[in-house]
Amino acid sequence: MKITNKVLQLRLDYGKKENRVVTQQEVAERTGITRLTLRRIERGETAGIDFDTLAKLCAFYGVGVADVLEYDPNIRAPGHAEPRLKAA
Repeated sequence: MKITNKVLQLRLDYGKKENRVVTQQEVAERTGITRLTLRRIERGETAGIDFDTLAKLCAFYGVGVADVLEYDPNIRAPGHAEPRLKAA
C-alpha cells in the first residue's frame, strides 16, 4: 500500500490556469521547498512528504490534502514486501 501524490499534475494544471509554464524552480522559490525535494516528490522518489512540505504545497496551489495525496492499495512502497499469511 502506498500514498501516491499528484504534485506534478498540480504544477501542470496551475501553469495551464496561469497560461504559462510554471517551473519547479518557481514553485521552490515561492514555497521555500528546495527544487531537489520538489523534483523527488514529483517523480515519486520519496518515501513520503513531511507535513510542513505538504502544507506549503497545499497553500501554494490553493488545494486541500486530498487534492495532493491519493491512497492506492495496489502500489507497494519501495522495500516493502507483499504481506504473507502465516501457515497454521
